[in-house]
Amino acid sequence: MTEISGRREWLLIEAKAHLGEIRTDCGAKSDNSKKRIARVFDETRKALGAASEADWMKRYYQYANRLAVLHHLSRHNIGAHLLFVYFCSDRPGDGATCPRDESGWRDALMAQDDHIGLPVRYALSQRIHKLFCRCGSTRREHK
Repeated sequence: MTEISGRREWLLIEAKAHLGEIRTDCGAKSDNSKKRIARVFDETRKALGAASEADWMKRYYQYANRLAVLHHLSRHNIGAHLLFVYFCSDRPGDGATCPRDESGWRDALMAQDDHIGLPVRYALSQRIHKLFCRCGSTRREHK
């Protein structure tokens, strides 16, 4: 919980360290689960003014899911903000592409937004925030 303008609200945080982490498909196995998720996504798309043909079950499922959670909370008058934290200059050692700075994330995040199909301004856009944090050692080399 956090306090914003004198009101206690939830702060939902999602963090990513490399580009591969933003690409996800829905992993639901049962048809009932898939139908339920699709129904929630359809409702959220309509409420946010997103393109109806956007497939939220593929490529950026996790992002779409977070939007649906924020929409659900808002619909039930539960104050919440969604903060996406993007780490820069991480060194995972597994060949993952870790952007050096905010501009390194830009194309991938634009592709995500295009796929999701949200307009530039939409309901809840003022409740979604991005933070770019530089990773790195704070220790000093001694000679």
